[in-house]
Amino acid sequence: NQGEVTFTYNTTFTEAPAGIVVLNKGKNTIEFEGYWGYTNFDYLTIKPADKKYSTLSPTRQLSNPDASESTKRLYNYLCDVYGKHIISGQQEYCGSHNYNQWNDPDTYIKDNEAEFEYLLEHTGKQPAIRGLDFLTYNTTTTWRDDAPERTIEWVNEYGGIASVSWHWSVPLEKGSTEAAFYVESANPTFTTFSISKALEEGTWENEVLLADIDYIAEQLKKLQAADVPILWRPLHEAEGAWFWWGAEGPENCKKLYRLLYDKLTNEHGLNNLIWQWTSSTSPNSAAWYPGDDVVDMVTYDKYNAKDGLPNLSSLASTFYSLVQSTEGEKI
Repeated sequence: NQGEVTFTYNTTFTEAPAGIVVLNKGKNTIEFEGYWGYTNFDYLTIKPADKKYSTLSPTRQLSNPDASESTKRLYNYLCDVYGKHIISGQQEYCGSHNYNQWNDPDTYIKDNEAEFEYLLEHTGKQPAIRGLDFLTYNTTTTWRDDAPERTIEWVNEYGGIASVSWHWSVPLEKGSTEAAFYVESANPTFTTFSISKALEEGTWENEVLLADIDYIAEQLKKLQAADVPILWRPLHEAEGAWFWWGAEGPENCKKLYRLLYDKLTNEHGLNNLIWQWTSSTSPNSAAWYPGDDVVDMVTYDKYNAKDGLPNLSSLASTFYSLVQSTEGEKI
């Protein structure tokens, strides 16, 4: 299995990239299997890929020239193992035991160790990477789940690597004390918050945007003060348009990403972040990419279930296609 291919909606035939795949020497049989939607095929063209995409030699220079020594060490370690080993990881709050905890913060906080206790019990080991989410940290709501403190503990006490996402919740509407990150087409609990208005000076959305950036900066400063570098993954899955930061197209999203980068790096002096951009392999992905100067790693979100069945497709073609997307310069 080589992985998944995404085709853009069209009413006529057009050539579309199907990614980089590994073929055996000699005769190969290629088969497509439908996953979602439908496509008509006219022909398939195969040509050799550039060998540089298999050598896996990313740049050793982080986007932030003032990155701390511990951040540089972490990044260099990732470069050292890149293409040679796989580093295991586990995200918090993934099991069914958490689905009904949103209205019970005490239980919710207690359950953040459930996945890790399970792994330790069944394997005798812990994953190297812990995935955390600063989703409760915004200026609209008051509930907090101590994610920054758990991040510091994971790195400084357990010697692990922390990967931090931020489901950036904003008011459902002007003046609301309830927050969400989904748009109306994606979830019954949604926000009408407009990214284009948020990027416009003088709007209430802009006030919220800037206040939230300052607030998340304070949380990240706690990590920096503890000398904790992190893999920082903001504005993820933007292409899907189900989150407000991706709902109004790539240009607005890229502008927001670069604003966030500038404020956190240059204004707040945060030098402990390895910046990740969550991409895909669709023909439109390049239009969403914020730029090599503000991205350190390219990532991909793969959902492993459909209609209750596991999606066990390989990530091989996706991986090499993402390598190709930055000419091999980024992990």
